[in-house]
Amino acid sequence: MVTSYSSTNVTLVATMMMVLMIYLSMSGMFDNVAATSIDSFFQRKRATVTINNALGNTTQLQAACKSADDNLGLHNISTGANYSFRFRPNLSGTTKFWCHFSWDTSTFSFDIYDDDRDSHICRACVWHILTTGPCEYNYTSKAYDLCHNWNE
Repeated sequence: MVTSYSSTNVTLVATMMMVLMIYLSMSGMFDNVAATSIDSFFQRKRATVTINNALGNTTQLQAACKSADDNLGLHNISTGANYSFRFRPNLSGTTKFWCHFSWDTSTFSFDIYDDDRDSHICRACVWHILTTGPCEYNYTSKAYDLCHNWNE
């Protein structure tokens, strides 16, 4: 007995499987599963954000960072020390992490990772936090010269 499949049916089944895998990947079903080759195909590479306390004068920096999905908690960062976190940006390109920074009597906030701004610049985004605002490491100039204003 010979079974024959038309190329249209094979294409339809392959397309349906691809759509199902994309849906499952975007729904977060694979978040806690070890990456397999099929998972890696549908996920973006991990990004790392490092926050350096560049305030000087032994000023303790407090950073409370979160995204729409994750609250990373409060972290105390000594002068010259840093705090890092890793994550996988979503497929839709809307990943954003924001932080509230405080020291002495000052409090500011900033979008420490914005997919629109950072995805094409860095996978390891390194920041110096200064009193004047955050400055991102520029891999082209090899300096912290991508400085921004605090959020309003």
